[in-house]
Amino acid sequence: MDLGAGREWFSERRWVSAPQNGASATVTPLDVPPVTLGSILRGTWPTEVGERPGTIFSCVMNNCWIANSRPEQGGHFRFRYVVMRARSTRGAHLSWLGWEETTPLEIWKPAQDGTGTTLRFLDLGGATRTVSLQSPLVNLQQAWRTDAVEKNQNQLSLHGSDGFQFTVHPDEIVSVRIFGKSGMQMPIR
Repeated sequence: MDLGAGREWFSERRWVSAPQNGASATVTPLDVPPVTLGSILRGTWPTEVGERPGTIFSCVMNNCWIANSRPEQGGHFRFRYVVMRARSTRGAHLSWLGWEETTPLEIWKPAQDGTGTTLRFLDLGGATRTVSLQSPLVNLQQAWRTDAVEKNQNQLSLHGSDGFQFTVHPDEIVSVRIFGKSGMQMPIR
């Protein structure tokens, strides 16, 4: 028994999947992270998670607490979900899809010291691989793999004036600093 852990509702980060009878249903709640599995939220505080039916319930409103929530909630609300089905649950693929759906495309970040532009990459696949990046929007002069505080570590080989590649290891975050032909930071588009 792990003390302090909830066993009735869960706060998913990117996706929740319920495999049952040779199929898997996956839900990515975009606006409401709390979910219950197998039954609606009843406030029974079970002592074990146990086996549950393959049903996912989204906790869109909370009126179980008298301290922080009003017993009624009115107005116009929007709750968005991405629902997928498959024969089996593939964690790496679902993590990638969950990140894609819940994280908007971010603009390139100017480097902390004001020179160049920092790009960050996160591996969700769990295997060492080579990542190639190419974009006609850039005219590269240099690309550097950096540490977490953006200190240049290894210069990366350029592929033409618009691309480079690097190796990423399982669950690794890679930071890359790029410089345009002028030596200044890349234009943000």
